[in-house]
Amino acid sequence: HPGEGTYIRTLSSNQSIVGLAPAAYLGDDNMRSVLEFRKAIEVYTAELAAQKADSDDIAKLESILDEMEQEKGDLERFSEIDYSFHYELAVISRNPLIVGSYDLIRDVLRSTFKEIVQKRGRSQGIYYHREILDSIIDKDAERCRILMTQHIDDTYDDMLSQKKLTDKEDDSAPAENNANSI
Repeated sequence: HPGEGTYIRTLSSNQSIVGLAPAAYLGDDNMRSVLEFRKAIEVYTAELAAQKADSDDIAKLESILDEMEQEKGDLERFSEIDYSFHYELAVISRNPLIVGSYDLIRDVLRSTFKEIVQKRGRSQGIYYHREILDSIIDKDAERCRILMTQHIDDTYDDMLSQKKLTDKEDDSAPAENNANSI
């Protein structure tokens, strides 16, 4: 019968996988997983951005960096702008799979950016973003790749060393009810 049966429609890459809950797969080591993902994706993304950025892209990155400077006093807002800088690099890469991966795990990324800014402050982000932007302006893809690697490695080292210290403090804390049970 005409008009009956199964219909197939094409979904965008985001629609076909957006139902997955990436945070559910991360487990307890969320920060490590996100930073490893970021290093795998963002280093090459920064390199592509240096190769492909035009004057409009550079103006957008400069605007984001200016906003970061203005919002240094508001950690929550600063972390959102920090995320925007990295997302804009993905957009500048002109690669829909890179942008789509950011879109897919946006909430996870934004949450970890907030945690990073709360623990590390703002100065490292501003420093690296300025250097990365200067590399993009100079069309120096190699330097951009090196800077993004350093940026994420520094964050990784700081965040995971802080986590280890916190874990050790938790392990060495006496149990509250042990003394009462003797």
